[in-house]
Amino acid sequence: MSAVLSISKRAALHASGEAPEGGEPGFRGACSAPASRAAHASAAAPGKGLPPVRTVDTVKKPRLRSRRRMPLRPFWERGYRSHGYWLGKERIGVVEIAPGKSLELKYRWKAGTSFGQSPTLKDAKRRVEETILMGGRQLPLFEEERGQ
Repeated sequence: MSAVLSISKRAALHASGEAPEGGEPGFRGACSAPASRAAHASAAAPGKGLPPVRTVDTVKKPRLRSRRRMPLRPFWERGYRSHGYWLGKERIGVVEIAPGKSLELKYRWKAGTSFGQSPTLKDAKRRVEETILMGGRQLPLFEEERGQ
């Protein structure tokens, strides 16, 4: 074999780990990164093999739990002179303090198309919640029933 090897032969010798016949200056034998992981594991000391290679297929990705969309619940937001009843980003009801110092019906409330006045904040909030639960509609008081 000639003293100078072609590049393809040199690469083949590096992959196989064999030294060329007669030696070649600058040739160090098997390269530090073997062609296959199995060749490297077999060259390791017995009982001290490397852990198996993890590929993209074997890596377990954490599953994202799909959150069940919870229905929006209305909530009260406290303000300086009024309280708002919110459903998401929409204000569906409000309770305000009526102007004046000593009023019997101090709190004004409004929800949907209904409104009124109440003596206490608790009562006004309850009326707003009842109106929203009822659907915010005016009941048909003066319409005749169709069944008769």
